[in-house]
Amino acid sequence: MLTAYTEETEDAGRAVSEVLAMIDRGRLSKNSAGILHCHSDFLGIGVVGALHDALGFDIVGCTTISSSARGVMSKKAMVLSVLTSDDVVFAAGASASIFDDAAGPVEELYRKVFAPIGSRPAMFFAFVPRVCDIGGDEFLRVLDGLSENVPAFGSIPISNDPDSGSRTIYNGMGYGMSVVLLALYGDVDPDFLSVPVDYKIILRQKALVTGVTKNILHTVNNMPAVKYLESIGLIRGNDVTGLESMPLVFYPEDGAVIARACMKVAPDGGLVLTGTVPKRSTLAFSATSPDAILRSTEDKVWEALALARGRGMLMYSCASRFWTLGLDGMKEHKKVGECIGKASAYCMAYSGGELCPSCAPGGRTENMLFNDSFVICIL
Repeated sequence: MLTAYTEETEDAGRAVSEVLAMIDRGRLSKNSAGILHCHSDFLGIGVVGALHDALGFDIVGCTTISSSARGVMSKKAMVLSVLTSDDVVFAAGASASIFDDAAGPVEELYRKVFAPIGSRPAMFFAFVPRVCDIGGDEFLRVLDGLSENVPAFGSIPISNDPDSGSRTIYNGMGYGMSVVLLALYGDVDPDFLSVPVDYKIILRQKALVTGVTKNILHTVNNMPAVKYLESIGLIRGNDVTGLESMPLVFYPEDGAVIARACMKVAPDGGLVLTGTVPKRSTLAFSATSPDAILRSTEDKVWEALALARGRGMLMYSCASRFWTLGLDGMKEHKKVGECIGKASAYCMAYSGGELCPSCAPGGRTENMLFNDSFVICIL
C-alpha cells in the first residue's frame, strides 16, 4: 500500500501534482487500484477526475468529513491509498442509480464486471450510497447472495451536507445513488477488526418497536418515533441533530444487538435510519464518552499492529464518534497516528456507516453494517 494526499481545494492542477509527487511510480507493480477518501469539495473542482486520468487505474472511494494518513490529519483532505501487486488482480465498477430496489442495479453490476472473471474474489471494498429508503445492510445482503458471502469492507459516504454532498466515487465521478465496488482476486488474506457499540454504556428505556418498514422506524410504544423521543427529552420537536452522537441500539428477540444512526425524520413522524431494524426488538441509546472512544481506538489499533506486521491498514470510524468528541474531533486521528507511527501505511476516515465482516451468532462470519463503531481492514 502506497499513500498520498493533498489539502489543496482551490487549484486542481496543484492538488494532482502534490498527490502524484508522493507516489513512487517505480514501486508500482503490474496491477494497481486506488481507494480514495476526500472532502466533497474535491469532486467539485475536478481533482478526482484529473487524478484518475493521470494514474490510469481504477480509483474507488467516498466522501468523508475528516481523514488522515501519515503526514496529514484534516477535515479538508484527499487521501489516496494505492494497492499494487504483481499477483493480485483488481476489478471495479459502479452500479446504475438506485431508487427503491437494491437488487437490480447491484446484480447488473456484478454480472457485467465481476462474474466474467470466472473466479471468486478474495474480498470486496464496498461503498454504498446514502439512500433514505434503503438500509445499508440491504446492499450487503444482495452482494452476499451474488458472491456467496465474500468478505466486504467499506463505508457509507458522509459529508457536512449529508443529502447533497455524500458521494460514492468511481474513476473521477461522484455518485449520489450508486454502489461502487472494488474486488481483489488472488492471494489476499485480510484481517478485520471492529469495535462495536459499548453495550455496557447504554441508556435503557422501556421502549418497544411497534412499527417498522425496512430502515424506517415508524412507531415506538405505539407513538410516532419522533414523539416518543421528544417525550423522554432526547429531542425537541422534529430536530434530530441531537441524535448525531447518540445512535439507536436495538435488542431483537433473537440475533445480535445492532446500532443504527438517524438520517432524518420521515413524513409520518418516524425516523429514517442507516440500516434495517428488527421488527420485534426493544430500543435503547448509546451513551459513549470521548474518553471511551479514544481508549477503544487505541486498544484496537495496538491489536491491529500486532497482526499487521508492516501490512497496510484502512480504518473507518463512525461520524457519531467524531461528533461526540466535539471540539476535540481530531483527537481520534491523532491517537491513530501516534500508535501507528511509521510501522504501517494507513488511512483513517469517518463514515456514515461502517461495513465490515464480523463474527455472528453460531461462530460464523458475516458482513455487517455497523454504526457508532471503529473498524479496521489489514492487507
